[in-house]
Amino acid sequence: MSSSWDLEQVNKSCSDVLAGNGLKTVIFRPFDRYKKSKSALIKAGRYEEALVAADEESLRHHSHRRLGNKVLALLAMKRFAEAASLSKHLIELDRKAANDGDYLHLGIALWNQGYYDEAVSAWKESYVAAYTDAAGGVHVPLLLLYASIRLGRQDLRVEATERICHIMDSSTPSDAIGHSLQPPIMNWPGPLALFMCGRMAQTELRSFVTRVGLPDALRCRYNCQATFFIGVDRLARGDTAGFCLAMKEACSERGPAMIEAEFYLAQAESENCASRSHKFAE
Repeated sequence: MSSSWDLEQVNKSCSDVLAGNGLKTVIFRPFDRYKKSKSALIKAGRYEEALVAADEESLRHHSHRRLGNKVLALLAMKRFAEAASLSKHLIELDRKAANDGDYLHLGIALWNQGYYDEAVSAWKESYVAAYTDAAGGVHVPLLLLYASIRLGRQDLRVEATERICHIMDSSTPSDAIGHSLQPPIMNWPGPLALFMCGRMAQTELRSFVTRVGLPDALRCRYNCQATFFIGVDRLARGDTAGFCLAMKEACSERGPAMIEAEFYLAQAESENCASRSHKFAE
């Protein structure tokens, strides 16, 4: 039997079977499913296809790690309960190989359902993750800092700030990868930590995000995150109107930004602001 296959024949056969069962016809597009799988489909707003592609890739490669992008697709579709369930499943399958992104996604899914304490616990659990961000692990403490300000929890704010400051103070050029003399804290998302701890001005943060030579996809992602934390800083200063404006701006540009945790948090906050259902901690 030939190893090649006729795409048109496969599509026709599947169409006939599905139609006979009263189901919607699905056309297989290998280029879309495999070469443009993972985050590409999510960025393009093709969420249902992203769900199917993630399942197919997981089976094809015999790897549950391929399902990480399925969580993102579920978050994009606001199917938060399913996103939380899948995130928990992925973490339980192999805690030793889990990265902090798995815990980030779980926390987002819980937070956007209103399970704030559970979200905080999930983010804290990521401290044991084998892999973290390029700045030395500041992303999760930054989200905990957001949670502390949003919930008015001074204890959590002190804990998150102390952890961020410890990472910053421990970041030296000698820790840098290769021959770079740049300390890890200057790697993204390090500048967000510097800004939130008062060691980088807002203008400097904006300049970092808009600097010449930064690829458009990274600019979009960094801008979403930077705008989100600028909003969090405003909320910490009591500027709720400024916070809401920043949340709306942070989720206004989709595409690449949709693979970042802050996009989904900003989206939920913006919707709450618009519906006037926001209750800010004093």
